[in-house]
Amino acid sequence: PHLPTCSFFLGDGQEAGGNGKPYPYSTILNVSESGNTGENGNYSQVSFPSIHESAPRIRQRFGGSSPRLTNWRDFLIRDLNTSIDTNGFIKIASPVVKIYADGSFDVNHESEGITVTRLAVGEYLISGCLGMNSDAAWGGTDGGFDIPLDINKQPRIWLDYEVNTDGSILVKTYHRTHPQSPEFARNEIDNLTNGDPIDIPSDSFVSVRVEMPADSVWNQKKDAVHIAMVEARMKEWRTDGNNV
Repeated sequence: PHLPTCSFFLGDGQEAGGNGKPYPYSTILNVSESGNTGENGNYSQVSFPSIHESAPRIRQRFGGSSPRLTNWRDFLIRDLNTSIDTNGFIKIASPVVKIYADGSFDVNHESEGITVTRLAVGEYLISGCLGMNSDAAWGGTDGGFDIPLDINKQPRIWLDYEVNTDGSILVKTYHRTHPQSPEFARNEIDNLTNGDPIDIPSDSFVSVRVEMPADSVWNQKKDAVHIAMVEARMKEWRTDGNNV
């Protein structure tokens, strides 16, 4: 057996094969059996982004009689490119806001700048966005919500929403019963009937996937970092040229 070879290189160019370079600027770790391309052409590469707050990506090259190079694939990292929904399941993140009963809220990196205001019982206004995100991973525009379930996987609330002309979203929550279920699982609450306005359950939250404007805090940070990196690289190239 051959000892593994590890090497690092900058992934600033168009990396051959696969689906090109993983990020505009990155550092790539190359791991192979022997030498940079491996004894039999087998190697793995992991890309670490230099200017993006993003997950590392991996691709593999397989040699033999039918050599092939995979596309770059993302690592799944909690609170970076994934989010834990109200029922404990991992979902594709960004940009997501979590709304709690009293109107308090949590945002992730990409939804930074969002605010939530509780207007009345069961009414929450999300501001700083441009409506719902239409990512198919969340079921399209109307699928961008996660609501709490009971232990029998029954929804605990009804949810409705309106997108205002300024892009803000009014989320409305209502009491939800299950009259066809056994008595212990009907989610009946004294003095409330099915469809009455009610706050989000105090032991849970509602996840909402929103569309962020081009000038959001996250996008401005990305642009600023990108510009700084480009300027630094240009300065390095000018310095190297003067030293030739």
